[in-house]
Amino acid sequence: MLSPHLAKKIVSDVRRLIHEDLIIVDTHGIIIASTNPTRVGQFHEGAFLVCQEKQKRIITKEDEGKLKGVKAGINLPVFFHGDVIGVIGITGDPANVSPYGELLKKMTELLIQENYYTEQLQLEARALETFVFDWLQAREWSPSLHERAQLFHIDLACSRRVIIASLNETKQTISVDMWKYVQIVWSDARDVIVRWGNDRLLILQTDDDKERTIAKLKTMQRSLLDKYDVTLHIGCGKMGDSKQVYHSYKQAERALHISKQTGDIVFDEDLRLDMCLEDISPATKQELIKRTIEPLIHDEELLHTLRTLFANDLSLKRTAEALHIHINTLHYRLKKIQDYTKLNVRHLEHIITLYLAIRFLDETTKKIMCKRFIFICLYIAGFPAFLYAYSTNKGKKVDDMITEQVKRQFIQIVGAENYDDSKAGRLVYSYDATPNFQSLPDAVIAPRNTKEVSEIVKICNNERIPIVPRGSGTNLCAGTCPTEGGIVIIFKHMNRILEIDEENLTVTVQPGVITLDLIQAVEAKGLFYPPDPSSMKISTIGGNINENSGGLRGLKYGVTRDYVMGLEVVLANGDIIRTGGKLAKDVAGYDLTRLFVGSEGTLGIITEATLKLIPMPETKQTMLALYEDLEAAARSVSAIIANKIIPTTLEFLDQPTLQVVESFVNIGLPTDVKAVLLIEQDGPKEVVERDMEAMARICREQHAISVQVAQTEEEANNLRTARRSALSALARLKPTTILEDATVPRSQIANMVKAINDIAKKYNVNICTFGHAGDGNLHPTCPTDVRDKDELHRVEQAFEDIFAKAIELGGTITGEHGVGVMKAPYLEWKLGKEGIAAMQAIKRALDPNNIMNPGKVFAKSTRKRVVITR
Repeated sequence: MLSPHLAKKIVSDVRRLIHEDLIIVDTHGIIIASTNPTRVGQFHEGAFLVCQEKQKRIITKEDEGKLKGVKAGINLPVFFHGDVIGVIGITGDPANVSPYGELLKKMTELLIQENYYTEQLQLEARALETFVFDWLQAREWSPSLHERAQLFHIDLACSRRVIIASLNETKQTISVDMWKYVQIVWSDARDVIVRWGNDRLLILQTDDDKERTIAKLKTMQRSLLDKYDVTLHIGCGKMGDSKQVYHSYKQAERALHISKQTGDIVFDEDLRLDMCLEDISPATKQELIKRTIEPLIHDEELLHTLRTLFANDLSLKRTAEALHIHINTLHYRLKKIQDYTKLNVRHLEHIITLYLAIRFLDETTKKIMCKRFIFICLYIAGFPAFLYAYSTNKGKKVDDMITEQVKRQFIQIVGAENYDDSKAGRLVYSYDATPNFQSLPDAVIAPRNTKEVSEIVKICNNERIPIVPRGSGTNLCAGTCPTEGGIVIIFKHMNRILEIDEENLTVTVQPGVITLDLIQAVEAKGLFYPPDPSSMKISTIGGNINENSGGLRGLKYGVTRDYVMGLEVVLANGDIIRTGGKLAKDVAGYDLTRLFVGSEGTLGIITEATLKLIPMPETKQTMLALYEDLEAAARSVSAIIANKIIPTTLEFLDQPTLQVVESFVNIGLPTDVKAVLLIEQDGPKEVVERDMEAMARICREQHAISVQVAQTEEEANNLRTARRSALSALARLKPTTILEDATVPRSQIANMVKAINDIAKKYNVNICTFGHAGDGNLHPTCPTDVRDKDELHRVEQAFEDIFAKAIELGGTITGEHGVGVMKAPYLEWKLGKEGIAAMQAIKRALDPNNIMNPGKVFAKSTRKRVVITR
C-alpha cells in the first residue's frame, strides 16, 4: 500500500508546506523516503515502535543516543482502513514541529486514500482492457470468457460494432481521467469503452443506427477537444455478432487508417476500392506486376489495349471501336496478352489479377482507369480473400498441395474436428510473434497421441508435404511461420503432465504443456524446474525444447537443454524413437537428446519429454541497483561474476526501457536513472544474505547511486513481473517492434552496451536495451513502423552491425531466440561454411525429403523482413 514510489511523492508534496526534514517509514522500520536521501534504507527504531504502539512518539535529543537511526522530532502513525501502514516523521525541535504533526498526518492519509482509489480505478480499467483483448482474439467462447463477460455486465446476445478513436498527436496519451470522461459523454451503459494502448480508445457499440452513432462520435470529438485540447481520428467497423467482433476490429483498423488521411469519421462499409487497396505494400504490388504483366511493359500497344478493355467494362465491341481496330485484331491482341501473361481475360480471377497489375503499374504515372466494372467484379469474386490468398501464395490455389485423397487420409487419422483447412483456421497459424512474417499453411492438424503424429508424418513424407510443429508461436525468429506451406501440427490435445517422479527427480510431459503450469505443478511438491522464459505463461514445453529457451534464471541454472534428460521423437519417415531417460549416467551411443534440443523442428517432432528437477531453493532475495551511467551498470555485472558470485538473476534495463515499463505496470520503478540491475539470489539463507551483501557492496563500488533490497515477496514479484513485461511494454510504442538477442561473454557486457548505443546514434534509430546481463544475453529492441521503409532499412543496418559486433567480441547472433528465418543469413558468420555443411549433412540424413520445417536455420543470401510468399 505504502510503496517507496508513493512515499517519495508524498514527501515531495508535503515539503511544499513545511521546510523541516521529513521521513516516511514502512512497518518494518525502514526509511523508504526522505528529504535527506542518505537516510533512505536505514532502520528507524522510533518509527518501528510507533507502528507497534499505534500512537505518536516525541523523539528527544536524549532518545538519539538510545534508539537506533532516530533524530529529534515527532513520529506519527499513518492509518489506512484502521491499520497502521507506516509512519511520517518530522525532524526538528519537538516544540516547533509538533503543531504540524496532525495536519501532515491527515494530509498523508488523504494522499494515500486518493492514490488507493486511483489504483483501483486503474486496476478496473486494466482488467476490462485485458478482457476486451481476449474477447477480440477469441474464435470460440470458453465458459471462462462467458463468466468474465458477466462479471463486467456485458451482454453478449446483442450485435456490436468496433469503433477505434486515435489521438492525432502521437506524444499525447489517453489518461484514466480522459477514459472516465468519455464514458460519461458517451452515456450508453450497454457499450464497452476501454483504453487501447497509449493513444487510442476502443468502443464496442450496440446501437446499429449510423446517424445516431455519427452524432455521438462528433459530440465526443468536440467534448475532448474542449476539455483536453485533443483531436480524434475515428474508424468504425461493421455491426456483427458479439462473439465475432474480431472481424469488426480489423475493419475499424482499416477505416481508421483512412480517417487519419481524410480527417473524417470513416465507416468500413463506406470504403471505396481505392481505400481497400491502400494497405497493400509496394513490395507486394511490384511482385504482382513481375509475376503477371512484366512481359508487356515494353509493349505499349498491348498495355493500351488492356486499359481500354477495362475502361469499356470488358465490352469487346466498344473496346474495338475505341481503339479504331477490327474486332478480329482485338482478338489477336488478347491472344498475345494471354500467351505472354498466361492469364485469360475470359476468366474472372484472371481479369481481376490483370486489372490490379495494370493499376499498380499505372500508379507511378498517375493514369486513371475506370473502376465501375472492376469494383463489381472484385466484390462478386470476394476481393479481400482473393487478394490475400494471391499475395501470400503467388496465385497458387491452397488445395494444390493437399489433394482430396490426402485430406481424407488425415481426417481418417485425427477426425474431422481436428483437421482445419478453412481460411480463418489457416490464417490463425500463418504467423508467430515475429514482426511482419506471414504465410498461409495448407491445413492445421491437431493429433491426439504419438501414433497419430507418426501416421501424419508418414503421409507427409510420401507426398512431400512440409510439416511445421508449433507450440504457442511465441518465438521471435519466424521459426513457426509456415513459409513453405504444408501443414501446421498443434498439440492442444497432447498437453498432459504424465508423471512427476519424486524419487528420481524427473517430470515427464507431453509437448503441449504450458511452461508455467509445469513449474507450478512441481513447486507444489517442493521441487524446482528452473527454465523460465518471459513467455512462460503461454509458451509450451515443446516450443521451449525446439528453441532451447532460456529465461531470467539461466545465469545460475542454465537453459532448457540442461534439463532435458530424454525425448520421444517422431522422425521424418514416421519412425518413433526414444532418446536418453531418467538415468544420471548414460553414454550408450550418440547423445541424440542434445541433437534434437534447439533443432527448431527441422529434424523431428518431439511428442514426449523427460525433464530433470532439482530441490526447491530454501530462500530468495531480490535487489534493485540504480545507475546514472550505463557502462557502470555493465561493469557491475562483470565485477559480480569476477568475484565468483553467480546470482539466480542478473537483469539489465536501460532508461528508455524503464520509462516504458513503468508506464505499463505502474509499480514505482525509478525512471530518472540511466539503468538498473535487477539481481536475485536463492539458496540457503546464510549464503543468500552473504551474497546479497557482497553484490550490494560491488554495485556501490561501481558507482550505483542506490541499492535497495525488496522487503516483501510482493515487492520482489512486482520487480520480476516488470522485467518480464519489457517486450509487451515496448510493443506499445510503435506498430512494429523488432527485438533481437545478440549475446557476448560476460566480460564484454560493458563494451557491447556501449556499441549498441553508438550504433543507434549512427543510424538515427531508437534502441532500448534490456536482457539477461549476467549471461551476456542482451535484447536490443527497436520500436519502428514497417510502413516507414527508410527507417526500417536503417533498423536492419543497425542490427546487422550489432550482430557483427557481438561476434567480434566473441559472442553469437542468438542466445535464446533461435535462428529460424530471421537469423539464417547470419548463421554462417558464427559457424563458418564448414559448420553449415556439417549441419546440412545431419539434416539430409534425418530428413532427406526436407519436409521438417523447411526454410528454417540454413542461411539465405540476404536478410529481409517481408511477408513471405510461396
